[in-house]
Amino acid sequence: MKNINKDYLAIAAAIGLLGLFVTALNVFHEELEVVTSSPPTQQQPEMTLGKRIARSCVSCHDMSRSRSMQLVGPPLWEVFGRVSGVVPGYDYSAAHIRKSAECMVWDEESLDAYLANPKAYVPGNKMAFAGLRDAKERKALISYLKTLRYPDEPPASLFTGNETGDLSEALFASAEGEVWKSKGEETVRRVCWTCHDTGETAENKHGPYLWKISGRTAGTATGFNYSASMQRYADQGLVWNDYNLCHFLKDPHNYIPGSTSTMPAIKDHLTRMAVIGTLRTLQ
Repeated sequence: MKNINKDYLAIAAAIGLLGLFVTALNVFHEELEVVTSSPPTQQQPEMTLGKRIARSCVSCHDMSRSRSMQLVGPPLWEVFGRVSGVVPGYDYSAAHIRKSAECMVWDEESLDAYLANPKAYVPGNKMAFAGLRDAKERKALISYLKTLRYPDEPPASLFTGNETGDLSEALFASAEGEVWKSKGEETVRRVCWTCHDTGETAENKHGPYLWKISGRTAGTATGFNYSASMQRYADQGLVWNDYNLCHFLKDPHNYIPGSTSTMPAIKDHLTRMAVIGTLRTLQ
């Protein structure tokens, strides 16, 4: 009988402890509901919101500094300030190659328009993403994309030495790449040779020599007497990266007002890309 009483007491004690556990669990659950019941984005900092939205990108894009090419889309590390369609080794659609040839840079304006409606902004692109309709969410995502770079590295911009990528690589790697290489060489001979030396002798003519022009700081051809307008841009740090060359070739006097260059504008964007590819070989 004594053993039976002990068993009853043990069972009663266990039931009591179970009740206390359930009560505590209910209190914790109620507290948890209080914490999580408010809308998560209502007062969320912009960067936090942008990082949360970016989670939807990682299934197709590597966003780390490793720049993995194993996913469907190109890596997004350093995407802000980069010219469209210039990640080496990625198989871009013809639509993005056209944008690359037009020197489109992923800045706040272009990213906002693209994220709002990718198919409308770059017709024919192969990205499956439908777009972000909420302007605040787009702004937050762009703010986060700006952080995808090394801490002390500024975004690529007009007056910097940062390369914005090889604009001709995708064109030269296409099925008609050899044709465009020949087109670039022919255009350089026709448009540049009259006024510029392209050889390793690096002699100045009416214009400065073009040897090692790609990546060179403007206004630094030894012995050449630059115009005051070009010198002003050179003093601000203008570098002949692909982005700046692209815009100069497109409209020299609009891009560098007061320039004394007599070079005709190269209006066809694919021809400009081919010329830039040729200029890259002058090393």
